[in-house]
Amino acid sequence: MSGCIVVLSTVPDTDTGRRIARAILERRLAACVNISGPLEEAVRSLHPYDVPEIIALPVGQGSSAYLDWIGAETRR
Repeated sequence: MSGCIVVLSTVPDTDTGRRIARAILERRLAACVNISGPLEEAVRSLHPYDVPEIIALPVGQGSSAYLDWIGAETRR
């Protein structure tokens, strides 16, 4: 097991997502982030729930070079 996880979260708008992503990267809590605004807005507008989903998925396997890079980027 690599000890890495994938974290997914929703935000109310792109600016909020970018602000959170920037802070997470600056604090080295993540090696990289993905922002997918158009799909997020569509799902949010169609979804009946008030509370956004926040889940973390363990990364069981992956490219060793990529997992090493994540480790280096998140090291304090």
